[in-house]
Amino acid sequence: LLALPPAVPDSTALRSIVLLTMAVSLTLTDLRCQWLPMRYTVAFWLAGLVSAALPEAVLKLPEALTASVTAFALSGAVRWLANLRQAEERMGLGDVYLLAGLCAWLPWRTVCYAAGGGLLLCCLCAVLTRQTSKPFAPALFGYLCGVCLFFPQQLAGVL
Repeated sequence: LLALPPAVPDSTALRSIVLLTMAVSLTLTDLRCQWLPMRYTVAFWLAGLVSAALPEAVLKLPEALTASVTAFALSGAVRWLANLRQAEERMGLGDVYLLAGLCAWLPWRTVCYAAGGGLLLCCLCAVLTRQTSKPFAPALFGYLCGVCLFFPQQLAGVL
């Protein structure tokens, strides 16, 4: 981040640093425990809404709030359907809050692509390791990191 061109606003650099810091902590927690504590995911969600309120944000606060509440409702419905009549939980509540929080940080379309790519990456890891239970946050943020590294033009102007 020290090598950022001078045209990058300070608020964009701040948003990027906070998003990276929170993504790393969520990923490591999900890898270690295979659950995301609500205090982490709600903090991630609120930080995304605060970042939308900063000047020069690509996603304005009303849009971020609408998208994140919609994502919470939709992913909550998917969680309810996935866990219906199952003995063990298939999709955790932390994943619902994670997707809602990501919608506060990034535009809706980007989150849909990231969730789809993360789901495919999670399925690939499950097939390769022959384990049926895999944490979602590492796959989601791993996919986003891959897009940032190999296809940066896809995320240009997103933060």
